Amino acid sequence: MTDSDPLRSLRPTEVLAYALDYLKRSDDGVNRVEKSMKVVNDHNRELYQRYKPGFGLHGRDFLNLQIWRKLADGSFVIVVAPIESEEHPLLPNVVRGRFPLAMRLRGNADGTTIESVIQIDFGGRAPALVTNLYVKARRI
Repeated sequence: MTDSDPLRSLRPTEVLAYALDYLKRSDDGVNRVEKSMKVVNDHNRELYQRYKPGFGLHGRDFLNLQIWRKLADGSFVIVVAPIESEEHPLLPNVVRGRFPLAMRLRGNADGTTIESVIQIDFGGRAPALVTNLYVKARRI
């Protein structure tokens, strides 16, 4: 974030709301063929997304548990972890990718500081070039 970034002055709760909304609607593009969300409770949801084949690769799907929590110091943590579920079994000709993410939001006098770690694995034989292009295009 830069000093002129409008998100810089937001409170952690506003950034949390934006991040959760972004995770919910991420990749609302033409390549996605299926999406479902199961809300377990206010802090916990499962998100499934399946994409049609592209770049000469098999179709991909992702099944993640998304959890957020407020910590004792007032900061917030969002964790996205790959899971398995009988509701979304592995499909033929579809490769299960992994999209783990951890994010911490801390309020300060200037607004909110965001610390995040993400590791995208498209699964199968997807070359690193594809992952790097995706990350660069999304500015994750």
